[in-house]
Amino acid sequence: MEKLKLYFKNLIAENTYRGWHLVQAEKTTHNSITNALLGIKKLSDNKGIFIATDENLKKVNKEMNRKGDRESSLSIRKQVLVNLDTFGFIKRFGKGQKTKVQLTQKAVEYLDHENKEFFMDNFLSLFEMKKGRLTYSIIPYPVLLKILSYDKIQQLSFKEFQYFVSEIKNENEIQNAITLIMQYRQLTQEQKDELDEFIKKECDKITNEAEVKKLSKEYKRDYENWAHNAEHSLEFFNLGSQIKFYNNEIHLLLGSREFKKKIILDLK
Repeated sequence: MEKLKLYFKNLIAENTYRGWHLVQAEKTTHNSITNALLGIKKLSDNKGIFIATDENLKKVNKEMNRKGDRESSLSIRKQVLVNLDTFGFIKRFGKGQKTKVQLTQKAVEYLDHENKEFFMDNFLSLFEMKKGRLTYSIIPYPVLLKILSYDKIQQLSFKEFQYFVSEIKNENEIQNAITLIMQYRQLTQEQKDELDEFIKKECDKITNEAEVKKLSKEYKRDYENWAHNAEHSLEFFNLGSQIKFYNNEIHLLLGSREFKKKIILDLK
């Protein structure tokens, strides 16, 4: 227990607010990606250029079957364009807000592919973030596959993913994460609750100190932001056919008897 507390104390002190932005995007589904790309394609000119004006963004919003009244153009730009750009499905260029958008060859391949889950599973296995975008970091999809394939792991709770897996930056850190997960599983539920409280207090302590000194948000440690972005990251991986985030648990679909049992029970 004390070793885990020390681990989190150091982790929280060394991390940054921006370091927890795993995937800064809305809940992502195959339908939302497909409809957004089709909307941009439909509203592009004869050269294949989409101008992301407020009016056109609201039109894309309607193509995605979302209620336009609830979304500002800035919100749509962040949630849709940033998301698609992260995937490499669009190219943004131009001055200011980068209002000119063009579909990439990757987007064309995605739209043409019949089995989009298979496409995304293969795509995520090779996915790499663009260099130089400091506001984004993402754990590689293969890392999560390897952890879930480990005999003693097989499935993860959301907290295990948030606390130990979402912080992995490369494959060299996998074994340490597995060791920490196994230590965490030896705790009683009361001890886990105590650890949760300790982690939140450490985040609050650093955040309060930053607020007193009137420092920027990069010096704060927003626990809710960490949890939300871990969830967004799982929704991102949920696009692949091999990993499923279901009922607050992460499963490797292939060969997962426990996962199939849960599905059958829910259907009953």
